[in-house]
Amino acid sequence: MPTPSPVSPALSGSDRIASRLHHATREVSRRHGLASSLLALVIAVGILLGMAVDLYFSYRKEQQHAQATTANLARILDEHLVAVLGKIDVALQSAVLELEGRLPEGGSARVNARLARLLATIPESQSLRIAGADGRFLFDATGKPGTVSIADRNYFLRNKNDPDAGLVVSEPIFARLTNNWVITLSRQLRDERGHFLGLVQAAVRADYFDGLYRELHQENGASLAIRDRELRLFVRKPDKGAPLGQITASPELRNALEEGQRAGFFSTRSTVDEVERLYAFRLLADYPFIITTGLSNDYI
Repeated sequence: MPTPSPVSPALSGSDRIASRLHHATREVSRRHGLASSLLALVIAVGILLGMAVDLYFSYRKEQQHAQATTANLARILDEHLVAVLGKIDVALQSAVLELEGRLPEGGSARVNARLARLLATIPESQSLRIAGADGRFLFDATGKPGTVSIADRNYFLRNKNDPDAGLVVSEPIFARLTNNWVITLSRQLRDERGHFLGLVQAAVRADYFDGLYRELHQENGASLAIRDRELRLFVRKPDKGAPLGQITASPELRNALEEGQRAGFFSTRSTVDEVERLYAFRLLADYPFIITTGLSNDYI
């Protein structure tokens, strides 16, 4: 005969209450733990968001500071370059006025001496010369006119073919007499009937800017460049083998110029030294040049 299963004794009323209290306490503890965890998560997210906001505003502040720095540098270089070119043009105009619409047939020593005195007032220029209508130099501040011809140079042809050209500033060119990179400034000579007689020419070396900007490019990964309006490179510091005379410009700069901007900012990686920088650019108002100054992103 099978043995009957033991029957669990019925819980008393007090035991049932105690059991329910135990389960309720456990549920409250579980919910309290979830709430505490959720609160801790919310606090952690809040801290992270606060840090992210602080970092963002800190970065924006550094960006604004970098923009102000590069813009100020571009403005200073603009003012300096305008002053240099303006000073040289004064010497050119003086030479044109003294020649009074004619080229001396003799007395080259006297003309050369006068050019030398004018050149002494513009140390920014490496030379001061007068070329005839055939493109060959007749007078030189050094007293030794070269034998090369400049008849094929764009600036010579502009002076020859445009009576209203005024001051003509060349693209960056490699000088045939001095074998270095320069930009030339020139003014035409015409007689009283308007016939082209030649031109008076000065030249600014690209390396003239070395001493002036030596300290700049050693700090904060800074760089500067001067290009003509066709984006041909004339000066780049640090040079790092920069291809002077060639068209070199980032898509960001090209786009800004195509949109008609005369000044602004862009960020890009340099194709010369592979450094990523924030750049400011600025078009000179009265001369055909574009200045860019940059600071490395590592220093922003």
